[in-house]
Amino acid sequence: MRRRIPISLWLGTQRLPRDAEALRRVQKNRLGQLLDFAGRHSPYYRNLYPPACRPALSDLPLLTRAALRDRLREIATVPLDAGGLYFHSTSGWSGTPLRLPTNREELLFNALLWLAVYRAHGLRPWHRQVKFAHAGMNPDKRAVRHAWLYPRRYAPAVSSPEEKVRILREARPQSIAGWASLLGEVAFQLERENARLRIPLLFSASDMLWPSLRARIEERLGGRVVDIYGSIETGPIACECRQGRGYHVRSDFVLVELLDDQARPARAGRVVCTVLWRRMVPLIRYELGDYAEWADEPCPCGSPLPLLGRLHGRHQDLWRLPSGQWISSGALEETLIGDVPGIRVFQFIREAEDRVRLQLVTTDAFPAEAERAITERFRGRFGAVWALQVERVASIEKRPGEKFTPFVDRTGRPASAVDPGRP
Repeated sequence: MRRRIPISLWLGTQRLPRDAEALRRVQKNRLGQLLDFAGRHSPYYRNLYPPACRPALSDLPLLTRAALRDRLREIATVPLDAGGLYFHSTSGWSGTPLRLPTNREELLFNALLWLAVYRAHGLRPWHRQVKFAHAGMNPDKRAVRHAWLYPRRYAPAVSSPEEKVRILREARPQSIAGWASLLGEVAFQLERENARLRIPLLFSASDMLWPSLRARIEERLGGRVVDIYGSIETGPIACECRQGRGYHVRSDFVLVELLDDQARPARAGRVVCTVLWRRMVPLIRYELGDYAEWADEPCPCGSPLPLLGRLHGRHQDLWRLPSGQWISSGALEETLIGDVPGIRVFQFIREAEDRVRLQLVTTDAFPAEAERAITERFRGRFGAVWALQVERVASIEKRPGEKFTPFVDRTGRPASAVDPGRP
């Protein structure tokens, strides 16, 4: 049996619903198609509900990455040893690496979704693009090349910063796509060389784009950073609005819920996605392991798409205070070091319940009095809750191609202790 993505989804890849009512109709129709398909063809979902009985989305259980990995054969709608399959390898940030089966149809569809994001921010068919990624994450290159979507060169994420800069100088692209931390590697290398490039479109994805990192990337690579929220499993989920008010969710293709600890809808919480276009492995109420919050007000751009106000990253990017409140690494950076010059790289390390160490890689522009000022700001923000030690280091270890986290927790607290759904 051939697995077909409905034609209505193909037609919608390069255009948006015109208003909120049209968006609701599209969502209802596509969710119904997905639930019907999963109920008929996936043993896992067939056991959850009869094919003739379409459940409400909120009645279905959440699907974690670990459960997806362990029950993949049940959830998939084809045998995993069937011919014509490709496998996307995820990064395994959570200790749960995953090989997700897909086929050529889904590869092309996913490539078109990413193309729609790129086009919306200025990429044209004749623009050259360099994409930095791991080899196991790039079966989509077949779809991009075979469909002649745009000229793209794939470069290994594990290459050294010097090699990445060499590739960019050789390719002379109009666009780069890669993790924010990989773009940061390039920017840091250019700083060491006292050099700059001129690449107009810089698409960052996958890990957190901190304000100081964005500024450094734009300064050294000479372009505008567009941050995209997405994953291997979902494709693009949301993209920064040109007006800078947040991230518009492509909820015509990926439904997003934010849930608190009790799995109730929340203004801020765990990101749960229902991918409306996947058929090989239906992903319904899939927990990404990320945290985000909805914007307080509608976006002035007029888009009917829902707006995420902030992304808070993975659970390891969030710490919970003894008071029950939580804080993200982005908020810490903005509060403590966002306006301090001369900081090349930073990392907060929580070494005990009451002790935090801040490692800084600095340049000559770092003021002599900055360490004391940072410590005073920290004390003013947290009082006696945490003691802060500021430590200047020559480098912070990270192997080429690895995602970088500026927030390390060595207390051994379980991830479930983090609750961004609370005030």
